This record gives sequence, structure tokens and C-alpha cells, in this order.
Amino acid sequence: MAVRHWFVAELIPQLCLAVPDLKIVLAGREDVRIPTSIEVRSVELTEWTREDSRAYLRRRGIDAAGVADAIYDYCRGVPVWTSLMADLQQERGEDISEAWLAAASRNRLAGEWLPQEFLRRLAADRRAVVLAAATLRSVRKEAIEFMLADDVALTDPHWYADFLEQSFVRTSYGVDGGRDNRVHELVRVAVLEYLSHDEPTKLDLLHHRAAHYFAAQGAFLEETYHRFAAGDMSLAVLWSDRVRSALETYKVGSVLALTSVLLAPEVVGRLARTAPEIVGHAEQAAGRIAFHQGHLPEAAQLLANAIGRLDGNDATWRAATLELLGDIAVRVGDLDQAERHYRAELEVAERLGQVEERMGALVSLGDIARRQRRVEQATTLYEEALEIARLHGHHLRYGKTLRSLGRVALQQGDLKVAEERFRAALSQLEKAGDLLERARTLNALGELHSGQRTYGQALAWLEQALALCRSVGSPHHEANTLVLYADALIGLGELERAAEHYDAALQIFDRTGGLLGRARVLRGLGDAAIGQREAAVAAEWYGQAIEAYRRVDGRLGEARAAYSRWFAMAKINAVGLKEAETTAERLLTESRSEDLRRRVATYVQNLWATGCGPQPQT
Repeated sequence: MAVRHWFVAELIPQLCLAVPDLKIVLAGREDVRIPTSIEVRSVELTEWTREDSRAYLRRRGIDAAGVADAIYDYCRGVPVWTSLMADLQQERGEDISEAWLAAASRNRLAGEWLPQEFLRRLAADRRAVVLAAATLRSVRKEAIEFMLADDVALTDPHWYADFLEQSFVRTSYGVDGGRDNRVHELVRVAVLEYLSHDEPTKLDLLHHRAAHYFAAQGAFLEETYHRFAAGDMSLAVLWSDRVRSALETYKVGSVLALTSVLLAPEVVGRLARTAPEIVGHAEQAAGRIAFHQGHLPEAAQLLANAIGRLDGNDATWRAATLELLGDIAVRVGDLDQAERHYRAELEVAERLGQVEERMGALVSLGDIARRQRRVEQATTLYEEALEIARLHGHHLRYGKTLRSLGRVALQQGDLKVAEERFRAALSQLEKAGDLLERARTLNALGELHSGQRTYGQALAWLEQALALCRSVGSPHHEANTLVLYADALIGLGELERAAEHYDAALQIFDRTGGLLGRARVLRGLGDAAIGQREAAVAAEWYGQAIEAYRRVDGRLGEARAAYSRWFAMAKINAVGLKEAETTAERLLTESRSEDLRRRVATYVQNLWATGCGPQPQT
């Protein structure tokens, strides 16, 4: 039964929102695209147990235990290969043995040998269709006809409908109701592997024909995929320009779509040898998006791969990648590792005279020093970056560095100087014309006034920031500002409005895949519930926040949420209170850095000071 788009796009999200711990199991042959706001674990039954394999082979007339075991051991329980082995046994008319398998397959694995046997059994026209379809990322009737026009006459008017009925063709329905046909990944990978080893010329020809077809259709992504897969780099410059433009305007969907064509395993396998730098560019771009969405382990892996491919000729990309790796290390609390990455970035920038990258590295190193309470060193680094920005008339970097110096003043308790620097930063950023950085500085002013409990002024700054975020269509920054706005509303005691703003931010993070932001909102909803004296509800929100932070390796947030949950449970003497306390203290003990432990300790002290913690025993 087809699972229609309204079911996964509307009903399931509503159910999951209403029942946070709800688990839904969807079973069937069709792939279903679930919204990114829902945690999904896709499990495909691609392996039979030995008993399942024996039962299937018995139905095919193969009863001998030795034969069944030999087939299972060779096919590793993969159904499609097991079925083909049963066909081969029936063709031979005698039992298959391990010795025969070794000789016939030339000691190749089932996935390397059996695709050839599978294709050999097909009629010429059907074989050609399967090869063409497996070359395509998404199967299209017109594309196959174009690719085979010079080779095969597809005279049967029902050939495409018959092809779609094959068990290895999968149909999926997107959240927008669109239908997509694909060759099952296991079969597609096996066929591509066969073609690359046994018929490489044929594979390149199919990719070139597909590229010509999609070029005529104006389908840039598909054309690029097929050209890259064939080793054709004619679109590399245009592809790079589009990736760069999408990154600059933070068009997440465009970046992911563009990088997906190059990061397909079959493309990486080919270009990693001949054009490693462009593979590194794709990994760096995809890693950047993964980082901003809070997928830190995935981002770290992509960026580490990119560093291994980017040589001295790609210094700008290399410096940017080192900066991102440093940012990830900061997020997980490993400040020593972060400092190593930033110093490596600074070394690259100084060696090549890269002004922009040098300023960025100096500011990042200043941030590390500031977090570790090395205020004088932080100030020196910021001032060096500030002087470079002044000499080069770089208003953007000048403004961002002034904002960092404002945070130093804030840390020292000099709120007047902090506000002066934030306002000066705002002036520089207005000259630079960077609306998002202006919004971030307005957020800093909002946070400053929230800290001073002048919540009305805080909301005024944050409303300006929201307007800028919406004017440039940046949902990620809008959501971050909504969280700060909700925090200020909690300070004013407007808890219902705060919950509404948290909910609006949560919807944006769910839509954009911002996992770290989502975790922050869940904690904020817990804070709102505490303010409404709903400790049980708060404990539930904090519990969800703990899991969300854990998914993105957000150690500081996880520890903070754990303490909040413990305190909320203590207010009602909830079951599991002791375990909650143990978890919170363990997370604090296991913190990777003194900075992280200090920040959590400060947070805990604030909870006690504001009465959010459990009351002392009397």
C-alpha cells in the first residue's frame, strides 16, 4: 500500500508532537521520505538468517543441507543473490558445491560475480534497460529511451510498465506528493560495480548519453552528476561557482543538492584519484551545512576527509576547513583541539598573505582565550585583528571584532563599555551592508539588556534583529533570535508568549534540520514550564533536551539540561530523582575542559540563586 505524502508530511508530525515518546513503524517495499524534524531509523531487511535461507531454498526444491549451507555462506543471506544461486542450481541440474562456487566465481564475492550472472539471464533488450536504469539516479522512461536509441529498439509499448514491476525497482513518495522510481540501491551498486570492472567503456557511454539528455532538459544537477561520474570535468567551474553562491546566501537545500551529485560513492571513487580537490570542495561545503544544522559528527567526518584532499593549491578552502574543524571542537568543549585547528588556519593564512583568513583565525584564537579567562591574551588577539581590518578598510571584520571585544567587556562586568563596543560594531556592519551580522550584533545587545533585566530594551533590540533576519530570508538566524526573544519574555514573566516564541523557533529548526537549535528550544520550553510552576512538564522538556543535545554531542547543553531536569524533578520529589542527580554530576565530571566545567558550575549557581534548584533540606 502506498504511504501518501499527506500521511508523512502532516499526520505523523502532528502525532509525534502530541505524543513525544511515540514510536511508529512503517513496513513495506516503498521508501518513504520522512520530514527532517522526526528522528528516523531506516531498517531494510537485506539479510536472511540461515534458517530463512534454508526455508526459501526448500521452496525452490533445494533440500540438501550441505548445498543450502554453501549457498548461505557464499551469499551471506542476501535475498537477491540467494535467488540467483537457486536459479543457477536449477540450470546446472546438479548440486552446487563450495569447490564449484570458488571456480565459477573465480573467488569473487557474490556482489561482484552474481550481477554478471543476473544480466546474462536477461534478453538483450531487457538487459540494456536494466543497465541504463541502474546508471540513472532517478529512473525516467524518456531518459532510458534516449540512452538506448542507437542500440536497442524498444518496440513493446508496455516495456516501461513491465520494468517498474520488477522487484528491484522501488517507488517512493515525497512529502510533496511527487513520485520517484529508483533501482534498489543494492542492485544499482552491484550493476555499477560490474560495469566499472567488466564494461567500463559501456558505463562511460551511458553516463555521457544521460548527460546529453539532461542537458537538453535543463536539468543541471543530473547533467553534472553524469558528467562527473564519467570523469568529465567540463562543468566543474560552474558547479563550484554555484556551490559558493549557495553557501554565501545560506541556501541549504541548494548546497546539499549540489554536493550530493559529487559525493555519490561511485563519483568519489572515480574523482578521488583524478580530481581530489573538487571532492574536497564538496566535502567541505556539505560539512559546513552539517555543522550549521548541528550534525557535528557527520560534519567532522566530512571536513576531516576534505583536509586530506586539499593541498597547497586550495589554501583558501583549506583555511576555511580548519576554521570549521576548530568551531566543531569548540562546540564539543575540546578547546585545546580547537586552538590547534585555529593556529593551523593562521599559519596557512600568514604564509599565503590571506588577510580575511588571518583576521578570522586571530578572532577565533581570541575567543578561545576569552573562554579560558585569559582576558589579556584575548584582547591582544582581537586588537591585532582589529588593526588589520582598519588598515584594509574591512568594515565587516572590523565590526565583528568589535563585537568580540564587547563580549570581553561583558565578561569583565563592564556593561557600559560592552554596550559601546556593540553599538560601534553595529555602525561598522551597517557600512559593510551585512544584514545577518547586524542581526547577530542586535542579538548581542538584546542579550546584554536581558542580563541587566532591562527586558523592554532587550525586546526592542531583538525585534530589530528579527526584522533583518526575515528580510533576508534566513530562517536559521530568525529561529536563534526567537529563542533570545522568548528568554527575555520569561524575564518579564510573560510565560505564555515565551512558549509561543519557543514553539515558533522549534518549528523552524524542525523544518531546517537545526538539531542544536532544537535542543536549545526544548530547554527553553522547560524553563517556561518551571516559571509556570509545572515542574513535571518541565522535567519532560528537559529530558527531551538532554537527548537532543546528546545527538549533536553538545556537552555543555546536555549538562545544563541534566541539571535543570534534576532540579525540576526535585521540586516534586519525582521517581528517578537520584538517577537524575547522578547523571547531572557525571556529565559535569566528564566535561572535556575546565572552561566547560566552569560554565556549567556557573549555570548551576544561577539556578540556585533564582530558586529553580531544589530547596535545601531543613
